[in-house]
Parts: sequence; C-alpha cells; structure tokens
Amino acid sequence: MPGGKWAIGKMDGVTDVVSAESTGNWLMAALREELVAAGYQVKTGGDLPAHVAKGVKVIILTLSANQFSKTLTISSITEVKVDAQLWKNGQLVKTLT
Repeated sequence: MPGGKWAIGKMDGVTDVVSAESTGNWLMAALREELVAAGYQVKTGGDLPAHVAKGVKVIILTLSANQFSKTLTISSITEVKVDAQLWKNGQLVKTLT
C-alpha cells in the first residue's frame, strides 16, 4: 500500500485493516521474545549461514485479521499460519507448521 503500509484484513468486509509495520516483523519479534524467555541466545537476520549450528527459519504462510462490528460488540477473526524450519549443523532437521 502507499506509504509503506500493509493491508492485513478487512473491517466489516469493506475497509482495509492496515499496519504501519511489517507483520513479518511482528511475528519475528514475538518468536524472539519467546525463545529468549526460554533461555536461548537469539540472533535475527536475513538468511541462515551455510553451516549454522542451530537455527530456525520462519516462513509466513497465512496472515489475516478481519474485524466485524455489531451494535454493542466488535469481533475479530485472525489467522496466522507459519512454517518453522529447524536447522542443525547446516542441515534441515524438521519443519513444523
């Protein structure tokens, strides 16, 4: 969208729900926070190094947020689906969806 905004859904099926920040950045920040809280040292970056000792590559498959309003309520339905590829010593070990 113009101005570097991302459309992530619809409000009442008509108006775009937009974000000024990349939704990918939201997800990476949340994942980083959870891993740090679990005691891991986390470095974020672009691509994983060729022979990374341990790494997680996150691929966003689906991300949407739709909002509906009625007389006294506002409801939101959000869908987030990601692949998390787990890497060890430069080899893909497992993919979690």
